[in-house]
Formats: sequence, C-alpha cells, structure tokens
Amino acid sequence: MTTPIADLLQGLSAYRYIILFPLAIFEGPIVTVIAGFLASIGQMELIISYIIIICADLVGDTLYYLLGKWGGRLGIHKWGKYVGINEQRMAKLGMHFKRHPAKTILLGKLAHGFGGPVLAAAGLASMPYSHFILLNLAPTIPKSLILILIGYYFGIANNIFDSFIIILLLLSIVLFLIFFIIPRFSERFLIKNKSNHANPDSK
Repeated sequence: MTTPIADLLQGLSAYRYIILFPLAIFEGPIVTVIAGFLASIGQMELIISYIIIICADLVGDTLYYLLGKWGGRLGIHKWGKYVGINEQRMAKLGMHFKRHPAKTILLGKLAHGFGGPVLAAAGLASMPYSHFILLNLAPTIPKSLILILIGYYFGIANNIFDSFIIILLLLSIVLFLIFFIIPRFSERFLIKNKSNHANPDSK
C-alpha cells in the first residue's frame, strides 16, 4: 500500500517537469519539498524546479483571485466548496482584509490551506491585479526557496545516513506543521485581530 507522498515521489521521478507545474498549482508546498528532495539525488534540477514552482504558485493564486473577482459571492457559494472556501470564512476575512490587505495576504500565503479564502477575498474586493500579484510574489519567493531547500537537505541527509524511512518520517512531520499547525495559528490570529478592530474599547 503506497502513501500520497510516495506516489508523488514516484510520479515526479518518472515524469519530472511535465507534471511538476500542474501539481505545484494545486499541491504547492508538498510538491516543492519533494522536488527539492529529488534535486538532491540528481533526479531534477534545483533552479529549474524552483522557477517552475514559483510560476505555478502564482498561477494558482490567480485562479483564486479570479474566483472572487469574476465569480463574486454567487461564484464562491457555488464553487468555493470544491477548493476549501465557504461564505463563513469569507465573512470573517472581509473586515480584516479591508483594513490590512498586505498583512492578510502575507499571512494567507504563509499558511497553506488558509490562503485560498484570502486570495479570493482580494478578487472579491477588486484589488488591482498588479498590486495583488506583487503582494503574492514577495512571500512566494522566500517561501518556495525555504521549502525546496528543506527537501534538498532532507535528501542530502538521506544520502549520508542511508535511512529513507527516518527521512520520510521527518519529512512527514515538517509537512504536518505546514498543513495543519501553521494554518490554525494564522487563522486564529486573523480572527483575533478582526475582533480587536470590531471592539476597540475592549481589553
């Protein structure tokens, strides 16, 4: 029985850049780490993979933006459930986004699983696309670099210690932090800030 991570490793090893771009659009962080791992063992080129991942990440961000801009609230109600967006989340983000658009996008980009509603909110608020894409590019460059280097150095560690199971376990822990722990703290931070702005006199 194979795991999703093992399947991605096998797929990227076999088809490399052909499937790296589409996979990175929808599963950016985990694919980025795996691409770094494969680069460390000579299966992929690190710089080429890094550039492809950045481009794919921005394409994915643009799709969320267009969902909010062109689809509006009706589009989010109809299609949002398929990409993890619901009206309740959008309502929570609305006020905070209007007050702090740059900060909200930054937190959304850093928290996988929470970024979709933030990016759709930018489209819904009709943020100029040039401003939107620059705000997304700023955190995307270091975030993708950190993730691909995590995978790269996990690969080096695997070559040194020759223990793939241990490395896979450590990689799973890192991905758990990216997918579950960081998004929860980021969402709580945004909700807390929204409450503080809504009740400025409360202590």
